[in-house]
Amino acid sequence: MLKLKPVTKENLIEITDLEMEDDQKGKGYGVQALEACCKAFKKEFPSIGCVELIHYPDNDRAAAVYEKAGFHLTGDSVKSAPGRIERTSTDPNRTFEMVRRRFY
Repeated sequence: MLKLKPVTKENLIEITDLEMEDDQKGKGYGVQALEACCKAFKKEFPSIGCVELIHYPDNDRAAAVYEKAGFHLTGDSVKSAPGRIERTSTDPNRTFEMVRRRFY
């Protein structure tokens, strides 16, 4: 199972959630799914400038999938919203730098 959640914003589509079952990881399905989705996005929304996503900088597996699917680093980083990693902190304002990638 692959779960993908795209959000349309102004002139881009942002992928906000991408999940895959553990037993399906490492088989190329994530790359194939992202490539197919980006192709479909361009066809469905021809005016979009790009597809964006963000990920934690220490998530090497995700970074490799995104790179193989054609997403390139923008050099930008954004502060994360409270999420799975931040729940371990007692500081409610704790955030992490997230890496931004784009597919044109």
